[in-house]
Amino acid sequence: HRLNIVHPPERPETFTFIHKSTLYIGTNLPGGQTCCDWTNMMRDQATWTIDLIRTHTDVNATAPVDGVVIFGHASPGVQHALYFETLQEYVRYELKNKVPMLYLCADSHVWMYEPNYYNEYNFLRIRITGGTKEPPLKMIVDPATHGNNPSMAFRHERFWN
Repeated sequence: HRLNIVHPPERPETFTFIHKSTLYIGTNLPGGQTCCDWTNMMRDQATWTIDLIRTHTDVNATAPVDGVVIFGHASPGVQHALYFETLQEYVRYELKNKVPMLYLCADSHVWMYEPNYYNEYNFLRIRITGGTKEPPLKMIVDPATHGNNPSMAFRHERFWN
């Protein structure tokens, strides 16, 4: 592949890349509290995510994006509130919901399709079933064509095989 995948040195378990005008962000959001520095990790992940979105949605961005996909394992709970509430505040008050966003996760392995995630109309969460119960989820990511509607920008096919 020819994707320019970037791993920040301070958190090599995370990654980011741009593909077809969509920013993809791989976060370290595990399903449970896994380390003693949890608060700082959630704060760092939120800051890093917001900085990436801010950089690539700015009107003067060298690589502007039309949408954002965030990968994380966690099906958010209270232990992830710092990350998601910080992100929600940014999306609502600074980004002003101007780009569609998808949070794609797998924790609990039960299908969920949740529009208006965190009460933001441009934010969609999909939790995949995972495991071997279903075929892989096929995602069709096309925010450039479908504007700010995440249900159209991030279409899916669950049983496509």
